[in-house]
Amino acid sequence: MKRVFSFIIVSLLVSFLFASIGQVINLEECLRIGLEQNFDIRIMRNKQDISDRNVTWGNAGLLPTIDATSGYNLKSDNTNQTPADGSDEKSIRNNNTQALNASVNLNWTIFDGFNAQTNYQKLKELRSVGELSTQLTVESFIANLSAEYYNLVQETMRMQNLKAAVALSREQLRIVEARYQIGSFSRLDLQQARVDFNADSSRLLRQHERLNTSRIKLNELMGVENVEAPLVAADTSITLKPLEPKDVLWNSVLTSNTLLQLTQKDIALSQLDLKNIESRYYPYVRLNTGYGFSHFNYDLGSYDKQRTWGPNVGVTVGINI
Repeated sequence: MKRVFSFIIVSLLVSFLFASIGQVINLEECLRIGLEQNFDIRIMRNKQDISDRNVTWGNAGLLPTIDATSGYNLKSDNTNQTPADGSDEKSIRNNNTQALNASVNLNWTIFDGFNAQTNYQKLKELRSVGELSTQLTVESFIANLSAEYYNLVQETMRMQNLKAAVALSREQLRIVEARYQIGSFSRLDLQQARVDFNADSSRLLRQHERLNTSRIKLNELMGVENVEAPLVAADTSITLKPLEPKDVLWNSVLTSNTLLQLTQKDIALSQLDLKNIESRYYPYVRLNTGYGFSHFNYDLGSYDKQRTWGPNVGVTVGINI
């Protein structure tokens, strides 16, 4: 029974050793892969691209709009006319009128209380918000991935320490068993050695699960398709960088903190929203111009056909009450 138990433990240790063998990767390579494949970053970059494309004069309302329209109408009338002098009633059937029209119109809001200019400024601010949001996502990703990478380093170091502890307790058990056979140690000493070996082996099993969990989390952060792909951290130790002085850190927060910059952008957008509301109290000036063409066909009447064409122009001045 003792030999069977030892064989099982050795088999598990060998399987753990082979399970730990994988691609050796450093933090820089993890970040490179993650920045290319992480889904959250890719989504934020797509949103940023949309906000970049939205910054146009047309979306802000600073450019005129041009519409082209055309239409065809057919009108068919049936009429009964009864003269007042009592003569015979006159009937008119299928009096058709056909109308064909086409036009091109330009409408331009020349002034609307600086609303269009404010909208353009808002679009630029939203573009900045998109850039900062992408930057914040990247910063959070780098922080999370770096923390998980060094967690993997730490779990690997613990794994190595526990392997050494198991090897030591196994050797201790072998010595105790040998000395027990010759009567130097008691049965209690043998049982205690076995308890120590089993406890170290159990801790090694649990540490293997923690190491595997950290490896899976790191693969998930990098956006790897196979999250259970084996990998090994290239670093074997963790070196902490000394902290900067408090005043240096505080100045860095005030000038470079992305969350603070996003808050400032939110304040700027709120002020622009207020300007949009205030623009309603200004008068507006709108220009409209165009060119139209109409063609009519008559079955009855003085004219068989009629055509009209020409330009039109108008200016509208108003104020919201």
